[in-house]
Amino acid sequence: MGNRSIGTVSIGVLAVLAACNGNNEDFREIRDGQRMIMAKLSDLEKKVEQVSARAAAAPQQADPNRVYNIPVGNSPFKGPADAPVMLAEFSDFQ
Repeated sequence: MGNRSIGTVSIGVLAVLAACNGNNEDFREIRDGQRMIMAKLSDLEKKVEQVSARAAAAPQQADPNRVYNIPVGNSPFKGPADAPVMLAEFSDFQ
C-alpha cells in the first residue's frame, strides 16, 4: 500500500506542476500588462504632484490696504459725485 500512496502522490504532484507550467507568452503578457499599469500609475502620481504644487502656490489674498479704482461710468448713485468713499454693489438680477 505504501508504494501505491507514493505513486498517487507523485501523479498528483506532476499534475499540479503541469497545470502551473504556464506558457512563456502568458507570463510575457502579464508582465507587459503590469508594466503598462505601472507606467499609468507613475503618470497619475506626476499629475497629483503638479496639482499639489499649484495648490501650494495658491493666489495671494487681496491687500486690505489697497485702494481699488472701479470705473462706474454713468451708473446710478446716491450722494455727492465727489464723495471721498464710494460703495459699489455688484448684483445679478436673473
